Amino acid sequence: MKKRTWLAIALAGVLVLTGCGGGNTSGSTSGNTSGGASETTSGSSADHSGDDLQTVTVGVSWHEMQSVNVTVWSEWLHTYAEEIGPEYGLAFDWVELTGDGTTVQEASNIQDLITQHVDVMVIWCNDVNVIGTSIKAAQEEGIKVITIDHQDVDKLADVHVGQDTLDQAIVAAEGLVEVLKEDGVENAQAIELFGSLGDSNSVNRSDGWHQVEEESGAWTTVVTEPTEWATENFKTATVNALAAYPDANVLFVASDFAFSAVQAALEESGRWFPRGEEGHMYICTQDINPQAYQAFVDGYIDVGVPFDNISASKKIIEVIADMMTGKEVEKEYWIQTPLVTADNIETETTVWARDYLD
Repeated sequence: MKKRTWLAIALAGVLVLTGCGGGNTSGSTSGNTSGGASETTSGSSADHSGDDLQTVTVGVSWHEMQSVNVTVWSEWLHTYAEEIGPEYGLAFDWVELTGDGTTVQEASNIQDLITQHVDVMVIWCNDVNVIGTSIKAAQEEGIKVITIDHQDVDKLADVHVGQDTLDQAIVAAEGLVEVLKEDGVENAQAIELFGSLGDSNSVNRSDGWHQVEEESGAWTTVVTEPTEWATENFKTATVNALAAYPDANVLFVASDFAFSAVQAALEESGRWFPRGEEGHMYICTQDINPQAYQAFVDGYIDVGVPFDNISASKKIIEVIADMMTGKEVEKEYWIQTPLVTADNIETETTVWARDYLD
C-alpha cells in the first residue's frame, strides 16, 4: 500500500459519531443512576395478556446517547422485539443504561446490569481494548453478551453484530470509480478525512478506500487527515488539505455525521458545487447520516454506503431469541449494504436518515 501523507491539525476531544439527541421509547421511564449514568427501563415489549410467553430481560449499555444512530438502534430494537418476540414465545423487558462516553462509566453500567441479573447484555463498546474485563464478568454470572458496532479486541463476547465497514468502503469507492469514468475524470487527486486511529471502523474504511485506489488507479490520495471524530476537525482538516493541495478534486469522508462541517469548509474554500458544475468536488462518504442526506439529494455527494442500524437491530433480536430458545448462533454477523447515489438516495430502504431529519 502506498505511503500516506498526514497534515498536522489541532485535534480536539474525541466525539463519537453523529450529533442528535436520543429518545426514550414509548412507555419508558427515565431516571439517573449513580455515577451520572442515565437509565431507561421499560416493560415487556409485547402485549401478551393471556399468552404464555417467557420474559427475557435485556440489558443494554450505550456508551452515549447523543448520536442519532444510537436513537435508531434503540427504537428498532424495541420495534423488532415486539414483532419477533411472540414468534419465539418471548416477551422482552429492557434495562438501558447510558454512559458519558468514558470507559469508567461503561464498566460501572455493565456492573449495574450484572447486579440487576439481566438475561442477555447488549454492549456498544467504548474501548474495544478494555471492555473484555466487563464482558468476562457478565459471562461468569451466566449472562450472554452481544457486542454491536465495535467488536472487543479478543472476541470474548458470545456474539458480535456489526457493519462490515471494509465492504462498506470498498462498495462506495468502486461506485466512485464508475462516476469518475462517466465524467471522464482521470488522474484525480484525493483527500481522505480519516476517523480515529484507535477505531477499527476507521481503519477498515481507510483500508477499503486504498484497496480500490490501488486496484483501479482512478485517483491518488495526496493527503490523509485524521479527525478523531471531532466535528470541528472535519472542517479544519478539509480547509487545510485544500490549501495544501488546491488541485484535489476527490474527497473521501470516513463518516458523514459531521458533514455540515465539511460543507462549510468546501463553501469557504470555493469548492461547493453539485456534480455537473465546474469545480465540483467528487465526494465519497460513509454511513449516510441525516447531516448528509440533503447534499446527496442535491447532487453534492456522489456516492456512499449506509450504516444499516435497522438490519443490525433485527439481527440482534433474532440472535437473542435464538439464544433464549436453545438454538445455535454464529459468533459474528456482518451487515452489508448497497451503494447509494443521487439516483436512489430517496428510495433505498437502508437509508434511514430521511426519517430522522429533524
